[in-house]
Amino acid sequence: MENLGTRLILSSHLDYAISGRGECIAPVRETLSYTFPYI
Repeated sequence: MENLGTRLILSSHLDYAISGRGECIAPVRETLSYTFPYI
């Protein structure tokens, strides 16, 4: 279930970044490094 929740959150962030035309790339990258610190 955790994986599914993470995927949903990740998808929403990516969708937001795309709809924001790249303006939210930095926040998405921060979210990625927070969710997946090993990346």
